[in-house]
Amino acid sequence: TPTPTPTPTATGTPTRTPSESESGLCGDGFDNDFDGDTDCADPDCQTDQSCLRTAPALSGAGRFLLVALLAGAAFLGLRAFFRSRPAGAREASS
Repeated sequence: TPTPTPTPTATGTPTRTPSESESGLCGDGFDNDFDGDTDCADPDCQTDQSCLRTAPALSGAGRFLLVALLAGAAFLGLRAFFRSRPAGAREASS
């Protein structure tokens, strides 16, 4: 919208007006529907591919390390459990 100026020239609008084709963009850094939220912060963009966050998958080596770590922790836990039981409790349970 032009604003009145002391000179006979008009001043253009400093903000950009999106076109209809832009109303669904979720990665342009602009509040396309003028609701105060831009891109992935906008509820309209929550299901857009560019806004979906996925958990990273473990590689083969990462999976092996995780299994080995959990197995080692389980082994140490069982070992400590059986060491802490009184001698009579071991015989009574068998």
